[in-house]
Amino acid sequence: MPFLFPNATILVKDVPAQICSNCHEPYTTGKVTDHIVSLLNPLRTLKADVLILTYSEPEAVPVYATADA
Repeated sequence: MPFLFPNATILVKDVPAQICSNCHEPYTTGKVTDHIVSLLNPLRTLKADVLILTYSEPEAVPVYATADA
C-alpha cells in the first residue's frame, strides 16, 4: 500500500487485507488500519523520496505473575 506525504512516499508491504465479496476491492480491518497509522505517524515529517516498510503484527508484551513473599 503506498502512502503519499508532502516530503515522502511510504510503501508498506505485506499488509493483511481482505477482499470485498461484492466489489472485489481490498480493504483492511480497523485493527490493521490503526497499526498502519501508528507506523506512519512518526514518519510524516521525514524528508525522503521513498521509504519501504514491511507490515508486522505488534508483538504481545509478556505478562509475568509475581509471587507474594
